[in-house]
Amino acid sequence: MQILYAIILGMLQGVLEFLPVSSLGHLGLAERGMGLTHEAGLLFESMLHLGTMAALILVFYKDVRRLLLEFLGITSDLTGNLGKYVRKRRMENPSGIRYSKIITNVYRKMALMILVSMIPTMILGFACRNLAVLAFHVPSFTGLALLLMGVFLLVVDVSGVGGDYGPNSSRYDHALWIGILQGVSVFPGLSRCGLTIGTGLLCGFDKKFAIKYSFLCGIPAMLGAFLVEAPLFRSGEISTLQGFAFFFGAVSACITGYYTARLLIRLLELVRIKYFAGYCFLAGFLALIMSASV
Repeated sequence: MQILYAIILGMLQGVLEFLPVSSLGHLGLAERGMGLTHEAGLLFESMLHLGTMAALILVFYKDVRRLLLEFLGITSDLTGNLGKYVRKRRMENPSGIRYSKIITNVYRKMALMILVSMIPTMILGFACRNLAVLAFHVPSFTGLALLLMGVFLLVVDVSGVGGDYGPNSSRYDHALWIGILQGVSVFPGLSRCGLTIGTGLLCGFDKKFAIKYSFLCGIPAMLGAFLVEAPLFRSGEISTLQGFAFFFGAVSACITGYYTARLLIRLLELVRIKYFAGYCFLAGFLALIMSASV
């Protein structure tokens, strides 16, 4: 893969990752248009997502830092409670031992919700990995998936779902459903952003929180996808030139993503989802036309 192509694809990823229109599907179409192949599976796409993950961390730095600190606090309190439980079982008069409260603020609840979302995401993402690689070799799959994505977004918009649920009122079953939909977004044409935001709205999240939660729970998902594909670097299947191309693509995605994220996230809050559904329909039909002409 040429470095110039990798940089161009990185810029495309940096823009489309923050819109509900499937960056992965567009990458697949662009790669086919450039005559690129997939000997490395989804490693290149995972590298580009790693770049946009870095951009998200920079954009949401304060939130990510607080979530990490609170997660460490949760781990510490759970460990302490386990020790108290053991001591309580051994004491004759354990009434003086009190357990620490785990959920003490909004960030602790969000940290646990993201953890709940990650469980089905990891299971489904890993289970569907090989199928997703095969889907990249079926030109019509991306077009059909984009059309399906458009239907989902249109249903979400027309039904007028969405409520006033924020971090305090959201539930862990909501996080589970978001994680499930995030897991199936490994397929080209299915937008992780669109599926998670739409599911959040279906669960009653207010739009601003649905968008924020979507991006925050996407950070560990992108990291996990990269870690699954990373062993290919040691397998000998990646040449030195490809390695440099992958690196520059990730850097390009990070830089582009950082400078476009704030604008596009704000755009998501203001623009109705049906317009993105319309774009998915258009892109899906064009992808099917392109696949028919191959």
